[in-house]
Amino acid sequence: MLKKIIFSLLLFYFLALLETSFLSHFSLWGQVPNLLLIALFLIIFFEKKITDYFPVEAVIAGFFSDIFSRRFLGVSVIIFFLASFLLERALKVFKKQNILAFILLFFIFFLFSESALAGVDFLLSRGQISFLFNFLFLDLLYNFIFLSLIYFFLCLTLRSPMDLKIKK
Repeated sequence: MLKKIIFSLLLFYFLALLETSFLSHFSLWGQVPNLLLIALFLIIFFEKKITDYFPVEAVIAGFFSDIFSRRFLGVSVIIFFLASFLLERALKVFKKQNILAFILLFFIFFLFSESALAGVDFLLSRGQISFLFNFLFLDLLYNFIFLSLIYFFLCLTLRSPMDLKIKK
């Protein structure tokens, strides 16, 4: 368990650094792919069996998201935890994981997370809600393109990306 926590800390730290330092140069209208959400989704989706480890991963990803963003500490932790909890429950409904379940669950997971983050940002900063939601579609599309690239990379390296099951 300690090895998994250390690996998650290093992975999410590296992804947060990559997202804020390198990928910020490849933004489309100010939108950068959320690598932390993508990695959290992939880890939970490709788990071999549903475990109690997902809250730790969600808290770690949310912590680094809060540290590297302008949000109050704890906002992303709570939202990532709730989104991961909902994803775990949705995975129990889908008996067989296929590409359609992968796409549908990613859209739900991402829309819930980003909408909740945008809503909290609006409530805490009294900003323009229309401005926040105008870029939600672009952000969703940009993140889906990154997720698709990762998925097809997994297709090339494995027989099927559904064969990638993280052993717990």
